[in-house]
Amino acid sequence: MRRFIRHVLPVVLLVVGAAPLGVAGAASASASPVTAAAAAVNPAPAVQPGIREWRGGHGEFRLTPRSRIVLGGADAAELRSMARTFATDLGALAGRTLPVVTGTPKAGDIALRSRSADAQLGAQGYVLNIGNVLEVDATGDTGVFYATQTIEQAIKLDDRHTSIPRGTARDWPDIEQRAQMLDVGRKFFSIGYLKTQIREMAWQKLTTFHLHLTDWEGFRIQLPQFPGLAAADSYSPADLRELQDYARTYHVDVIPEIDLPGHATPPHHLRSEAALRLYLDGPGEVARW
Repeated sequence: MRRFIRHVLPVVLLVVGAAPLGVAGAASASASPVTAAAAAVNPAPAVQPGIREWRGGHGEFRLTPRSRIVLGGADAAELRSMARTFATDLGALAGRTLPVVTGTPKAGDIALRSRSADAQLGAQGYVLNIGNVLEVDATGDTGVFYATQTIEQAIKLDDRHTSIPRGTARDWPDIEQRAQMLDVGRKFFSIGYLKTQIREMAWQKLTTFHLHLTDWEGFRIQLPQFPGLAAADSYSPADLRELQDYARTYHVDVIPEIDLPGHATPPHHLRSEAALRLYLDGPGEVARW
C-alpha cells in the first residue's frame, strides 16, 4: 500500500498542479487574438508605386453622401482645376462626383492643401493624414496631384470603393523624371489610345511621355508646308495640341522626337529641295505645338 501511494501520489499532484496551468493557458490563448486586434494597426494601402513612409492607424476613412473636396482659401486658385479633375475621376470609381468647395473641411471630406514647408517632399511629394477628414498637403500642385492618384488607387482597392485605411503617409520620388517611350513612327496609335497611355502613366506617377514620331515606316506629323510627307495615318497639329493639353491635365510632359537626318526615308520621297529644307530648317511651327 505504501509502495502504491508512493508511486501514485506524485502523478496525482502533477495532474492537479497542471490543471490550473492548462486553464490559464486556455484563457491566455483565447485573450491573445483580442489583444493582438487591439494592438494591430492598418497596413499601408497596396498602391503602385508603394508609399515610402506609412504610420498605420485604426479603422477607416469613408466617403459619405455629404463628402466634399475642400480647398483652402489660399490654395483655391492653384488647385481648383486639378480638384475638378480629381472629382471626376473619383466619381468614376465611387459612383458619385464630389462637389469642390472652399472652406473648412468636415468629417468625410477630402481637404487639399499646397502650403507644406516639408522640404524633403520636394515638388512632387505629399503627406496624407487620414482620419475623420482625409487631409492632403504638399509643397505645390504637382505633389497634391500625385496624392490624389494614391487616394484613387486606395479607394479602388476597397470592395465598395468608398473607404481608405486610416493612417499617415509621407511619399516622395527618388527620381524626378520617370518616362515612357512609345514608337508611333513604326506603328501608328490613335490619339484616343495615347490619352489612355497618359492616364495610365499618371496613375503610376510617371512624368514624361516620349513620342518617337518619325521612322522608316512613316512620318506621323502633318506639315502643310511639306505636302505628301505625312503618312496616311498621322497627326495634325491640332491633334498634337489636344494631346498636349490632356497630358498637362495629368501632369505629364510630352516630348516629341522628330528623327532627322536618321530614319529619314519619308523625306527622301519629296522633291530634293524640299527634303533639304526640312533637314536644314526642321519641321517649323509643329515643334512648338
